[in-house]
Amino acid sequence: MAWIKLEFGLLSLLVENSQEIFRLFIAVGLTLVQWNLTHKLLGPVEQSNNIHTSLVLLQQVVVCFYLYFAINDPKLVSISSTVGQSVCLALSGFIGLAGWQYARKMGFANTSLTSNEKDNVFKSATTEPFVAVLTIGLAFISPVVWSLGWLVIPLVLMVIHKKIGRK
Repeated sequence: MAWIKLEFGLLSLLVENSQEIFRLFIAVGLTLVQWNLTHKLLGPVEQSNNIHTSLVLLQQVVVCFYLYFAINDPKLVSISSTVGQSVCLALSGFIGLAGWQYARKMGFANTSLTSNEKDNVFKSATTEPFVAVLTIGLAFISPVVWSLGWLVIPLVLMVIHKKIGRK
């Protein structure tokens, strides 16, 4: 409760720890992105088998490793932390994509979806792992550049995707 004695109360702590709070938002945001990716890829799946379930579980284990890297180094003082986070999120995303392709091949996907809609599920889920791959290089520049990469790269990819889609 020491914050009560500070000039601006709890807001003083927020200002003093703004970098950690920014990184917290990035970590929570990346976790939500992974949750959304998993939902995209599992939503249209109506059934599963041992192989598909194993892929889904492996994907979640890799997300847990991401959380390990994020929690162990909240101030991002180690390059291995940022690289580890990016690698884990990339692997998780690619494992999820493999799980979707396997489910689709085995006929586990919702039968009411057209082939084009199934293709769109895959396409819409590729951004997350590709962004993670691109941020690996940014991790070697600085933690701030790495963090900003998670915000900027998806926007750039969306613009590129829209321009390609128009042609």
